[in-house]
Amino acid sequence: MLNSYYEIEQDGRKYFGNVSLKEFHLFQQDGEHYLFNVATMTPYRVSEPVARLVEKAAYSYGGGLLTGQVMDELKKLDLVVGIDHPLTPSTVAPKSDADKAKPAEGAAATRYGIGNIALFVAQQCNMACVYCYGQGGEYADKGMMNAETAFKSVDWLMENSGDIESVNIGFFGGEPMMNFPLIKKVVGYAKQEAEKRGKKVTFGMTTNASLLSDQRIAFMQEENIHPLISIDGTPEIQNRQRPFKNGKDSYDKTYANIQRLKQVFPHVMARATLHGDTDPAEVRAGLEQAGFESFVIKKASRVILDNLPVEEVLCQDQGEPMIAMEKNMAHDLLRDIKARNVGKEATNSTVGFFVGQLISSDKRHYYCGVGRGMVAITTAGDIYPCHRFAGQEDMKLGNIDSYKVGGINDYHRAIVDNLPECKRCWARYACGGGCFYESKAARGDVHLPDRSFCQEIKTLVEMAIPLYLQLDDEDKLYVKDSLKRELEEQIP
Repeated sequence: MLNSYYEIEQDGRKYFGNVSLKEFHLFQQDGEHYLFNVATMTPYRVSEPVARLVEKAAYSYGGGLLTGQVMDELKKLDLVVGIDHPLTPSTVAPKSDADKAKPAEGAAATRYGIGNIALFVAQQCNMACVYCYGQGGEYADKGMMNAETAFKSVDWLMENSGDIESVNIGFFGGEPMMNFPLIKKVVGYAKQEAEKRGKKVTFGMTTNASLLSDQRIAFMQEENIHPLISIDGTPEIQNRQRPFKNGKDSYDKTYANIQRLKQVFPHVMARATLHGDTDPAEVRAGLEQAGFESFVIKKASRVILDNLPVEEVLCQDQGEPMIAMEKNMAHDLLRDIKARNVGKEATNSTVGFFVGQLISSDKRHYYCGVGRGMVAITTAGDIYPCHRFAGQEDMKLGNIDSYKVGGINDYHRAIVDNLPECKRCWARYACGGGCFYESKAARGDVHLPDRSFCQEIKTLVEMAIPLYLQLDDEDKLYVKDSLKRELEEQIP
């Protein structure tokens, strides 16, 4: 990029005019001033005078001149358009051999292929979760998938994965274990078809764990089907929010099965949901008591299928409790990094995720692979951009009998820089624009983010920046290696 500014000298002093700055965010926390360079994903701790100088420079475009002193400060922060700040060895983490072998992002071989499907083997559930966004797991079309549709879905995945060498099938519901015989058939068929095409196929499953048995756990172990367990923490919360459909409590049964499952999958991950005034700290304690080292805690989603007004709130304002929990987890994370004692719990913190992102300087252009690298296939063979949209006719992509993955689609175009509100947000590369389902539920449009989510993300990124700046180069390399290792153990 050519320099956009000009330089003049007067009375032996240099001045700069028409200086344009790169995008940045200034904020204060605990009496300290911080600057975040959006373009480079680089945070800085700055003095109050420097913060004021930056603000002055930002508002002087098209107007007054900047002194050489101000220009020097702006250059140190890599804020001047037209001047790229050279990276020093201490700021660049060395690439591993695996990283070097990866194709460039957007490589033609894999750009449009679908490599991951959520297969609705059961649109039916044995629980009656009070917050279920899928109408009791039925998603507007109650039933069980048959073998013909399941096999066609596998064929569809193989044919539409392009040159992707490893594809994944996630068994979903409802409760997928209600159709366990079909799961066994699909695994055998998918392995057979993958081998024919020179591909590798892996499997996952989202389950409430209530229907597990020794036989089923043994099968999951043999076929390496990695589970994600839906459980809401303590016995009291679980029984209140996730009772069986017959009204009975579900915690004891679920807990016992989880302990058996953990003997085979010791690092199994949990997903908990906040509903009403549920305390996230209490949920976290319950998950840890149940033996989960890795988990994610999310707020309940609005139910689009029931045509409820978008302003309805299923989860009371959890902003402050969630932020408080994240602050405690961030404190623990910093302590454990310095003690070289980071464990599985590091991946549970959103702040920890952002710290890892700052270390790698990776920009998140999309929130997830919705409609691009992943889709969901219902019991009827209908294809949706993700499992959360199942049953919403306006979101359906087509059917396995007719829909083919072609060139670029609207989901490829929905890079965060193209979203109308997100493209002006300083934190956009941290969140990638947010979940499209949550956006549609909150605003009626997948391209308009949930504003409460946006505020929470900004707060958490601002919490991550001071933590990151307390790490030295050895700390950063340790975190990068530790988080990578922990995440790899969770991925099938």
